[in-house]
Amino acid sequence: MRKWAVVGALAVVAVLGVLGFALANVNRWLERNRDWVAAQASAALGREVAFDAVGVSLRGAVSAKLTNLRVADDPRYAREPFLQAKEVRVALRILPALFRRIEVRYVAIDAPAVTVIRDARGLSIASLGGEKPARAPGATPGAAGGPSAVAGAVLVSSIRLEDGRVRFVDRVATPPVEYVADHVDVRATDVSPTRATSFRAAAAVLGSTEQNVTVDGSVGPLAEGDVPADVTIRLADVAPWSVSGTIRLAARIAPAREGPPAVHGTATIHGLEAAVPGAPRLADVDSTVDLKGDSAVVQPTRFTLNGVPLEADATVERFQPARLRFRVKCAACDVKQLGYGGEGVREAEVLTDVVATGSAEILPAGPQAQVSVRSPRGSLRDVPYEALETDATLAGQSATVDRMHVAALGGTIDGGARVDLHDATTPRFESRSTVHGVALPELLARTFPAAAKQMDGRLEANLTLSGAGRDWNAIRPTLTGQGRADVRDGVLKDVNVADSVLGGATGVAGLASLVPPDVRSRYPDVFGTGDTRFEALGGSIRIANQRVTTDDCRMAARDYALTGRGSVGFDGRVDFTATLIASERLTADIGARVKEARYLTDDAGRVAIPFRFVGKMPGVKPVPDPEWLARTVARGVVGKGLDRLLGAKEKKPGGKERPEHDLLRKGLDSLFGR
Repeated sequence: MRKWAVVGALAVVAVLGVLGFALANVNRWLERNRDWVAAQASAALGREVAFDAVGVSLRGAVSAKLTNLRVADDPRYAREPFLQAKEVRVALRILPALFRRIEVRYVAIDAPAVTVIRDARGLSIASLGGEKPARAPGATPGAAGGPSAVAGAVLVSSIRLEDGRVRFVDRVATPPVEYVADHVDVRATDVSPTRATSFRAAAAVLGSTEQNVTVDGSVGPLAEGDVPADVTIRLADVAPWSVSGTIRLAARIAPAREGPPAVHGTATIHGLEAAVPGAPRLADVDSTVDLKGDSAVVQPTRFTLNGVPLEADATVERFQPARLRFRVKCAACDVKQLGYGGEGVREAEVLTDVVATGSAEILPAGPQAQVSVRSPRGSLRDVPYEALETDATLAGQSATVDRMHVAALGGTIDGGARVDLHDATTPRFESRSTVHGVALPELLARTFPAAAKQMDGRLEANLTLSGAGRDWNAIRPTLTGQGRADVRDGVLKDVNVADSVLGGATGVAGLASLVPPDVRSRYPDVFGTGDTRFEALGGSIRIANQRVTTDDCRMAARDYALTGRGSVGFDGRVDFTATLIASERLTADIGARVKEARYLTDDAGRVAIPFRFVGKMPGVKPVPDPEWLARTVARGVVGKGLDRLLGAKEKKPGGKERPEHDLLRKGLDSLFGR
């Protein structure tokens, strides 16, 4: 027994010696024929292949080893290598090779660096393997002696790729962009065109220092027309939007001669979340997508934006070029929770039963979308609303509201707008609007609080406005515009314009009261209240520098009218010059009791008194112009005396006043500022 043990040991030593001798000879042979080996590899890949050393390695198993491998890129794309690797080891199974069946135990690649370039001609890897000969009519893949037949006889038990780097350079984009994956590790088993290959890969992408994407599953057999794939992708805080979640693809992939492959199957998304800067955080996305080649259907999908629950579904009508239709629903859309709430808003800003439908597509000029939003009721910026309807177009960094309708503030508002979103923090807008029957106090309370308690009525307006900002406080200093505004059946509260102007003339230039007690009693609606009630107030307006200015304001009340010009500031400061014109009836009643009133009439014979309305609301009162009153009364008194002196009825034949009288009267008029 001992003898046999010694013989066995000697035999093992002899075999190892022979193997060592053989390996040493193989190493010397490979080194002497390194250029030949490189040339064979170059011919097989259609690219220049170079390495620093070739030999046999005993690491893990007997294998061929290449050190500092370099594979050139297609010279039409780049001068830098397509592939660089610190070390490549390939281990073959000996017995299957004797039967013309190539079985690779493993391929191990240490620290590879791969660069793939895309331009208008396609991908730089398309020319790997050299130019492919055209297939003969009627020939089938895998015919005897063809490349597919050889490939079909190759089985790689395992591929290991350690700490690699992959660069993808897209020169089709403008400007060109580059994507890099670092720390790439790949494990694959049963690698063969005729078998399903199982694999697991991990990488650090988009600037991450840690692996944040893993992919595992199986693909193949590749020799089939449609390639089966069952792959799961796991994302962990992937930049730039911190995307996390799981996506599983179970499908058959049909390669295309041009463009992306056609995929038929199902993609299942679970727990997807993302945080896009300046937008609400997307989370809790669970969805199923039915892939149908060049189209897809997104089944009803629940998700949240900043915790607000939503539901969406979509149909991708085509991928090339991309076009889809979508629908999004939100039962209670909390604007503040979404991050768009207004400052100082007291009530919850919630849009209820929101339904947004539309389409989006990629056009030569860039992406574009059409969106329609409907909400039957809700509250926004402390304004309850009903019947909100908006149709908008989004193109690039601009949004156009083609149509908007809403019932709010006791009336309706219709219009449209264009919003420039290049600066998301300060969007700029231009709008047109038609306002019908809006309750003025409610509107003023939200725009000009200082005037809210001073006015009542219903607003009719046609306005064009422009400005910048996300809320009223930001928009206010930038707001400009023009148009026309009219208030129907209104009230100026805590101020009686007629009483202040007519009553304020008492005592000026010796005038007795223009409104005796019996006149007041005959006109209770005019003088028996502390407010000014009117039937209509309006005019053209301009908005700039936080003021509203008008040059043709008119107000019609029951027994008088106003005409004037001036401005009202957003802070409630008023600077207004106007003329009060009494009705024929009121003029007659005043004239019958106050003889000086005849000096205060206009060309139509009506009492007309200019006044100013200056100050800050509330509390500002209209005041008649005392200088005008003094000049007018003095002119009237002097004119009366002149008539007596010269003879009011003394005229030339034909009814004309004598020239000397006319010159004297004109001189007196000039003296009193007429």
